[in-house]
Amino acid sequence: MLSVQEYAAIYAKAGPRLQVITDLCIRTGERISDVLKIRTADLTDDGIRFVQMKTGAKRVVPWTPELRAIVERSKSLHQHIRALTLLHNRRGKAPDYSTVKIQWDKARKAAGIPDVTLHDLRAMAATHAKRQGKNPTALLGHTSPAPTARYLRDLEEVIAEGPSFGELSGGQSMRAH
Repeated sequence: MLSVQEYAAIYAKAGPRLQVITDLCIRTGERISDVLKIRTADLTDDGIRFVQMKTGAKRVVPWTPELRAIVERSKSLHQHIRALTLLHNRRGKAPDYSTVKIQWDKARKAAGIPDVTLHDLRAMAATHAKRQGKNPTALLGHTSPAPTARYLRDLEEVIAEGPSFGELSGGQSMRAH
């Protein structure tokens, strides 16, 4: 799993556009492909509207101050270029996955972080949502908790209490009847 510390190290080595992309991923729980295709029309009064490419699931991730600030940073990257998508290059085209993956790998290697991928951002989002008492299944757009469980990482230890035998406390043993 990608830890907060590892994310911060990679983030520090990333360029401004990759920082925005990863911030959107961890705050929306969306797959990288869905983040890359956010259209300006998807920025509604209620939040960012998504139709997931993989499942077709439709949902809105509500605005938070953090999410609004990330979108504003995104808009400032190439503000003189008109484009249909929130994220775009100097030619107004949405970034492609392979370019973003190359940028991620470069930042990850520069940070000295092995074996984490862009997909780990989704698991990070789900795990932290769960820790904060939010619904990770809804965040990821799943219809049941089963697929979400695959994304949840590094959760707190489960406390497994043994049974109580009341009158047998104090060192007495149980006898077979």
